[in-house]
Amino acid sequence: MEENYLDCLAAYGVSGAHPGSLALTKDILSHERISAETKILDAGCGTGQTAEYLYSEYKADVTAIDLHPLMIEKAGKRLANLPVHIVQDDIECLNINHELFDMVLSESVLAFTQLNLSLKEISGILRQDGILLAIEMVLEEQLSQAEMEEIMTFYGLPQLLSEDEWVAKLDNSGFHNISASTWGIKQDSDVLKFEDTPEFMLSENISEEKAVMLETHFQLKEEYENALGFRLFRCER
Repeated sequence: MEENYLDCLAAYGVSGAHPGSLALTKDILSHERISAETKILDAGCGTGQTAEYLYSEYKADVTAIDLHPLMIEKAGKRLANLPVHIVQDDIECLNINHELFDMVLSESVLAFTQLNLSLKEISGILRQDGILLAIEMVLEEQLSQAEMEEIMTFYGLPQLLSEDEWVAKLDNSGFHNISASTWGIKQDSDVLKFEDTPEFMLSENISEEKAVMLETHFQLKEEYENALGFRLFRCER
């Protein structure tokens, strides 16, 4: 079976792969009202870094899901001694009770999904006035069709959207009070002084194909530095 970018992330066990990494996540969460009674879904939890922080810092009731079996395996090892629910599940077709969560957190996850499916599922499992926090890739400037296809094909993206297009998708999915913020995602932000680099939980015997894929990622990141950005989208159900 042909390997893809998400297989590469899983093999390297990249945690905090979004801009700002865990430092940005901590800062964003510090502005929310989170307690031991808060039910949070970490959608696309990866190796469980954010889920670990949510319980350790807030004692929140955390459910961590990911579709990739290797990510779930690594999250299970990280969270083995914590009361965090770990489930292999598909955000486009969740096996979770509706109107269950106070908050859904997505860190560079929704862009990899069919948004008409994933946003509908998230809306369904959030309680009324529940919050979605999503750190997601946005298109900052117009690219050629060939450039768009290069990016979308490499990362396996079903879509590549501008900020306005993201907001429209969220609005059409029934979310309201939608805000889009750069939130210090630029690399010179004060919030990124500490803990601003990804963590790795390496698998053994990483294939040469995955190593090349990671190098390609860094090349694309540099090539399209000005064209691709990120936003924190915060909205309510």
